[in-house]
Amino acid sequence: MYQAIIVDFDGTILDSYQDAFKHLDWLAKRNGLSITPEIRQKMEETWGHTGIEFLQNAFGVERERAKRMYQEWEELDNENPIPLVKGVRETLGWFREQCLTVCILTSRHRESVMSILAREGLQNYFARITAREDSAYSKPDGRAFTGTLQMLTRQNVRREECLFVGDTFVDIEAGRNAGIRTVIVETGPYRNGHDKTHPVPENHVIPSIKDLPDWINSMG
Repeated sequence: MYQAIIVDFDGTILDSYQDAFKHLDWLAKRNGLSITPEIRQKMEETWGHTGIEFLQNAFGVERERAKRMYQEWEELDNENPIPLVKGVRETLGWFREQCLTVCILTSRHRESVMSILAREGLQNYFARITAREDSAYSKPDGRAFTGTLQMLTRQNVRREECLFVGDTFVDIEAGRNAGIRTVIVETGPYRNGHDKTHPVPENHVIPSIKDLPDWINSMG
């Protein structure tokens, strides 16, 4: 049985993938850019990279400009609040009932994550939040999990008792690199090509995080 759940944030907890291209279109226009069909395809293929690298690759801009654009992107998300994935509250409540330790691993900046969690009243559900500035490593590098795993070890939770939940090919690679069993949710881009380039067993793909309790009960 699992003792800890490590979750990605965007596309897994926050329903950001659904509104992503509307916000990206606003971002592009603010910066004198446009999203052509070719850029849109590149975005779909590379969705899951850290935001700065994603913008660099998509628009072909230098890193400093991509940093500024990424900050604007996070501000847009706060100005135009993105809803949670349906069922997140109920699932977090179930985790609490089962006495599972829950952690977040995300490439979003801490201030943005904490602002969203506070807005939704969810900040107390997580034992640890590892945001972009909290680690020298980012997914898909397995070392991105180091701080979380060290904390869990102090609680006598072993790596094999952890489950990672994500939505992109980067999450798939990260889980494999860290040696942590991984479940992929379909509220992100997995079915828009990532299932072809980075397939996982179908019994490790679920429609949404709201389906995770049933998956754990049947597969855990």
